[in-house]
Amino acid sequence: MQLIESSRNKIMKNILSLKNKTNRRKQRSFLIEGFRFVREALLSDVRIEIICFSAEVGDECRRELQTLTNKEIKYILVPPALFARLSETDTPQGVLAVAGIPDSSLYSLYHEGFRGILLDSVQDPGNVGTIIRSAHALGFDSVISTKGTVDIYNGKVLRSTAGSIFHIPVVDGIEEEEVFQFCKKHGLGIITTGLSEGKPCHECDLSKNFLLVIGNEGRGVSAGIKQMSPESVFIPMPGGAESLNAGVAASIIMYESNRQRFSV
Repeated sequence: MQLIESSRNKIMKNILSLKNKTNRRKQRSFLIEGFRFVREALLSDVRIEIICFSAEVGDECRRELQTLTNKEIKYILVPPALFARLSETDTPQGVLAVAGIPDSSLYSLYHEGFRGILLDSVQDPGNVGTIIRSAHALGFDSVISTKGTVDIYNGKVLRSTAGSIFHIPVVDGIEEEEVFQFCKKHGLGIITTGLSEGKPCHECDLSKNFLLVIGNEGRGVSAGIKQMSPESVFIPMPGGAESLNAGVAASIIMYESNRQRFSV
């Protein structure tokens, strides 16, 4: 394990640079932080390049992570003060890693019975992370995001996924036209969501072959996508609340899809 004590070290500069979205895209890498999150990554197929420990972290913790995989990984140790500079959390756990952004292709996603989520300029990191986590938990095939959506590899988004980011294909930064062509090629229905327009979600066929669009928190689904969508759904709210946040709404509709698909 290499000991690094200066922020001017090349490896440290590289890790610090990944706090910036542009650098993440250029290097096709992102940061993950926390023992459970790094452990989840090591148990997945994601590429791990570096694992960095604070000197405060005990030997037992280090050994456990090091023995989880046979992947070729660079392990480094840094003083607590330097680790605090690398960390993006208020109470660092003393372990972070550099992971590779998967090379997911939109056209590699489809199979018969496909169910996907399209994030249309969703801005809140917590909403995006929750949707990815729910899509993974409920067996959806992919999460796709348009260019106006918050960066999927933002630290707040990643933490909100609770590790699900490693277990469901995520394709981000897609143009609307690419989405339309993908759906047209595979005969996928585009189903938009709203507060009251269209059908109640339990009256819409959500059992197979569709792309569910979750719109921007303030503006909703874009006009361009609405024009391409023959169907819209909403969640009945007999309690009288004005709305649900995007993460909750998407999760409810995905659950309804499972109810329809797997009910006997």
